[in-house]
Parts: sequence; structure tokens; C-alpha cells
Amino acid sequence: MTALITFELLRRLKQLSTWVYAALLFAGGALAMAGNAGAFSGFSAGVGSERIFANGPTSVFANQNLLALLGLFMVAAVFGQAGAQDFTTRTWPLIFTTRVRPRPYLAGRFLGAWIFSGLLFLAIPAGQLFAALAVSLLKTQHQLGPHRLDVYLWAWLVGVLPMLLVAGALFFSLAALTRQLAPVYVGVVVLVLGYLVLSSAVGNVENQRLGALADPFGFITFDVVTRYWTPVERNSQLLPLSGLMLANRVLWLGVAAAGLGLTARRFRVTVDEHRGTPANAEPPPPRAPATPAPPSGRPAWLRTALSAGLLHFRDVLRSPVYWAFVCAGLLFVLLGIVVAKQIFGTATLPVTWQVLELAQGTFSFFSLITITVYAGELVWKERDA
Repeated sequence: MTALITFELLRRLKQLSTWVYAALLFAGGALAMAGNAGAFSGFSAGVGSERIFANGPTSVFANQNLLALLGLFMVAAVFGQAGAQDFTTRTWPLIFTTRVRPRPYLAGRFLGAWIFSGLLFLAIPAGQLFAALAVSLLKTQHQLGPHRLDVYLWAWLVGVLPMLLVAGALFFSLAALTRQLAPVYVGVVVLVLGYLVLSSAVGNVENQRLGALADPFGFITFDVVTRYWTPVERNSQLLPLSGLMLANRVLWLGVAAAGLGLTARRFRVTVDEHRGTPANAEPPPPRAPATPAPPSGRPAWLRTALSAGLLHFRDVLRSPVYWAFVCAGLLFVLLGIVVAKQIFGTATLPVTWQVLELAQGTFSFFSLITITVYAGELVWKERDA
């Protein structure tokens, strides 16, 4: 298992995408901190009143967790490749003919991806700290307090790492059980957008403790715990890992562990899906391949293009991933209509114009994501075959 973890870390360090991800996370943390600290006139990314420091514990925690939530699309790629790469490259029969066993294999792959993701997401607090130091040196008027390294590391330890483990467990399980990357990308879209929609509904429940426990990423929990903190407490106290926050972390880490245990139990390394012809069966007589003449002229080119377009269109319609996007989009449109019962605090009915605006705004994300996914899939389809 240690060899698999080391292999996963070293393999990731050699990839260009790792450094692109790190640069994006670093830039996101730096821009959020700079905007919150008042580096840009007329713009602020603050999460509280002007008396709360941009580098205070609550501000750092909130911004770091928000950037980590948006970075789950990177996490999906990391955990998806860790769980499905050996199957997509068809090297898994060679791996399991050695002394590698399924459960240590899964544990090594998952832990390697989680450790790598945790180290990768250290770029967020690094960017925050860099921007805070730069703003304090370059500007005389800012919204910064004393620089404390423990503030950044505590937010990463309590907020980001559990989020990566919970989301990574879902992505890794999808990849390991389906042996494909497409369900992972469907999962991350449904998870992020579904969380944003459902958190607004759960955050308005009367039992705030129940809503805080039901939040897998801890945003509602953070809001409930710090709701009545004074500006002095927000600028000085670290978020306590006790009470409601501890219960939330333990609950969802337990859910993630149960999901990984179920994955290990259902994981199979058999080759039943690759059955061939019986050993005593006679091979079919060889046939000369047909070599049709290549089309020539504009009408022939147009017929070929239309035929290829129709073929790919049918492939898309037969894809379960496509219908998963469609069903998820329709589901979130319905949830948005149910949740959106007020406009600026005024109760409203689901009239036609409001329903159309909600449907257009919600489903447009799924339309864009579907186009993006299948644009890449169709371009690389023949090469990956």
C-alpha cells in the first residue's frame, strides 16, 4: 500500500496539470484575500462587517472553504483517475496477477489521491498568506490584523481536508465501481450544484442544529457556530473543533468511511465481462476486408459529414451520461422552483415569468457542462478507442 501511495504522489508531481491546478488555487486564494483586505478600490470579497479582519480566523476559514468547494472539479479528476486509470488503460489484469490484493490496492490509490489533494490545496492558504503580506506592505490603509500562520493551517485542517475526504470518497467509489471517468464528472456536477441548491433550503429550517449536522461540507455548521460571535472573537478565536462542528465532522467522515467500505466490498477483479469464444470452437474463415472507394466531390463530402454527425448524435443519445445530465438538470429546476418562494423577502407565487427565469438560469449550467463534456468526448473518441 505504501508503494501505491508513493507511486501516486510521484506520478502526480510529474504532470503539468498538477502545477496548473496549484497556480489556479494559489491565484484564487490571493485574489480573495486581496479583495477582502481592500487592495482594490470599489471591490471587496469580504464575508462580514468592516470591523472583521480579512486575515481573521472566520474570514480565512470561509474563503478557504468556498475556494475548496469550487476546486472540487479538480478533485474529481484526481480521484477519478486514481480509481479508474488502470481500467481505462487495460493494465489491471497484469496488476492483479501479482501479489497486489484488491483492498490494499483501493486503500493505496485512495490515500495517495487524498494526500496529494490535501497538499495541492495548501496552495489556497499559501495564496492567502502571500496576498495578506503583500497588501500590508504595499498599502497603508487595509483591513488586516496580525499575521498568524495557525489561522491558515487550522482552516485547511478542519475545513478543507474533511471536505476533500468526503467528496473524494464519492468520486473514487464511482470511478472504482464503474471503471469509467464519465460518472465521476456527472457526480461532481450534481454534487456541487445540488449542494448549492439544497444548502439554501436546509439553511432555512427551524432546527438549525439539524441543518448544521446535515451539511456535508460544514458551511451551515460554520454559520451556526459563529453566528453570535463578536468582531473581537471573529478576529482572534479559531473555530473550535468541538460541539456541533465536531459532531458534523465525525458524522460525515463516518459516512465517507462507510461508502469506501461498501466500495471495497463490491469491487471485483474478475474478467467475466471479457469472455471470449470457447477454446474448442473453430475460428471463422477469414474474409477480405471491404475497401470502398473514397468519396470525391462536394456532394460526397457533405453526405459523409452528415452521416458522421448522425452517427455521433445517436451515440450521444444512447449515452447514460447524457441522460444523467438531463435528469439532474430537470431535478434542479424543480428544486429551484420549490425553494424560491420569496423575492427580496416578499412571498411570491410560481407565476410564468418567474418559473421561466428559474428554469433558464438553473438549466443553463447543465447545458454548458453537457456541451463541454461531449465536445471533448467526441473529439477524442477515436483516439481513445
